[in-house]
Amino acid sequence: ADWRERNHEGQTALDLVGPIADLKGAPRRLVGLSSEPALPDSGIAVSSMSMDGTRQESDDPIDEKLIGRSRLDGIPCWRAQDSNMRQWLQYSFPESMRIVAFQTLGSSDNNERVVAYNVDMTTDGDWRPYDSGREEALPGNITPYLLQENRVRPFTCVRLRISPEAWDEHISMRADVIGVPVEEFESLTDEQARESLLKSCEAGAAFIPDQRAGM
Repeated sequence: ADWRERNHEGQTALDLVGPIADLKGAPRRLVGLSSEPALPDSGIAVSSMSMDGTRQESDDPIDEKLIGRSRLDGIPCWRAQDSNMRQWLQYSFPESMRIVAFQTLGSSDNNERVVAYNVDMTTDGDWRPYDSGREEALPGNITPYLLQENRVRPFTCVRLRISPEAWDEHISMRADVIGVPVEEFESLTDEQARESLLKSCEAGAAFIPDQRAGM
C-alpha cells in the first residue's frame, strides 16, 4: 500500500508512528524535554504564570527557568496565575510544521491538571482553531502524572496555542507537540518512507516515565 494514502482522519502511515527522534519523515517531539530541547525556551510563551509565589504575565519578561517547567519533564509544571479560559501555552517554531499529535501531563506534585483543551494555529498571523470535525475540545489528563496523547487530523502551522477549556483544581500543565517539518515530510521518497516505517516498528515510541515529584 502507498504510505501516502490517508485514512478518514487525513493521516498517513507515517503520521501514526512515534514520536521518535532522528528518523527522516517520522513525527518527533517538536518542543522536547529539558535535557534534550528541540525548541528553545525563547520559542515558548504563556498567558501568565504562578510559580513559587511569583506572578508573571505574558507582557512581562519570562524567567526561562519557569518556562522550562512547561516541558513534559518539567518539575512541577506550567501553572497559570488564574484559572479561566483566557490562559494559554504557545509555541513558535522556526519553520512550518506538520502537526500530528499532542502529549500532556498535569502537575508533578499535586492533583492539578487540565482535563480538556483547544488548539489554535497560524502560518501567517491570522489565528484559526483546530477543527477535528467533532466540535469538542481535545481530552486532557485523567490523572496528572500519566501521559495523555491525542492524535489529531494533521495540520500545518508555524505557531500554535493550547488553551485550557476545563481543569481540575487549577490550570496546571506540561505539554509537547508531535510533528515533523513540512519540507522534510513533503520531500520524502518512497524508499525513505518505507525505511522510516520499518525502523519505527523496531524502535517503538519514546517513553515518558511517571513524572511525580521525587520519582
